[in-house]
Amino acid sequence: SSDEAYGFQVQVPQTEGWFGEVEHKRLGKNYSPALGFVNRPGIRESEIDLGYRLLPKDSRLQSLRWTLWAGGTTNLAGSTESQYVYLEPLQVVNQTDDQFAVYIARIREVLIAPFEISDAVVINPGDYRWDKVEIDLSTGDQRAVAADLFVGHGDFYDGDRLEAYADLRWQPSKHLSLSGGIEFNEIRLESGEFITRLMNLRTDVAFSSAWSWTTLAQYDNDSAELSVNSRLRWIPRAGRELLVVVNHGFLVEDREDRFRRSWRSLESDVVAKMSYTFRY
Repeated sequence: SSDEAYGFQVQVPQTEGWFGEVEHKRLGKNYSPALGFVNRPGIRESEIDLGYRLLPKDSRLQSLRWTLWAGGTTNLAGSTESQYVYLEPLQVVNQTDDQFAVYIARIREVLIAPFEISDAVVINPGDYRWDKVEIDLSTGDQRAVAADLFVGHGDFYDGDRLEAYADLRWQPSKHLSLSGGIEFNEIRLESGEFITRLMNLRTDVAFSSAWSWTTLAQYDNDSAELSVNSRLRWIPRAGRELLVVVNHGFLVEDREDRFRRSWRSLESDVVAKMSYTFRY
C-alpha cells in the first residue's frame, strides 16, 4: 500500500576529537502520520555529518571545530530531487561562549513543476545548482546584551539571493528579557525580484518562580499581517498549572500617505487551560 515509513540513525558524539552521524529514512508515497507531519512523502532521504573539535588548553578559546555535512533526497524510483553539501571550514567559540562561523554550500534542486515563489514570480522546471557563502556571529546568552548576526549571499535557482538575520536581546535582570529580530531576503530571478522581511518583538517577564508573562509580536511584509500572542502562566507548585493565552491578528494596509498605515482586526481569541496532577 506504500504507506509505510522507516529509517535509522547512527551517531558518534564526542566532546573532543572526531564526531559524526549517518541517517537514512524512507517515506512511502501514501504515508500519513497520525501525529506530526512530513514535508513530502514518497522519498528516500540520507544525510552524513563528519567533523573534528579541538579544545585548546590554557587559551582564551573554548573550542575550534571543522565540519562537513551532506545529504540528498530522491523519489522512490531513485530520481534526484534535492542535494546539498555544507562545509564549515571554521567555527570558533571563546570562553564566554561568543561564536564565529563560516559556511560554504553547494545546493542542487530539481523542479518537475513550475513553482511560484512569490506573487507573479515563477521558477520554471529544471535542474538548478548553486553556491553560497554564509557568516554567523553570536554572543553568549549569559550577557546582559546579547546579539546574533547572520549574512549569506550566493546564487539561487536562476538568479541570486542576499539573506540576513539580526537578533538583539537585553536582559537587565533575572525578571525581564526584551528581544527583537528581523529576517531579510532580497531575491533576484529571471522572472522577477522581490524582498521579504519578517520582524518580531518579544518580552519575557518573570514576576516570581510561580508567575511569568510572555508576549510575542510578529509581522511579515508578504502577508502584511501582524500577529500578537500573549501568555500568562501560573505554576503554584509542580504538577499544577494555569495558562491564559490571548491571540490577536491585524492586517496592516498601506494608505495614500506612505508614512501611514491602516490597521484592520482579523481575529482574536482567548484560551484558558488548567492542569492538576493527582499523586498517589
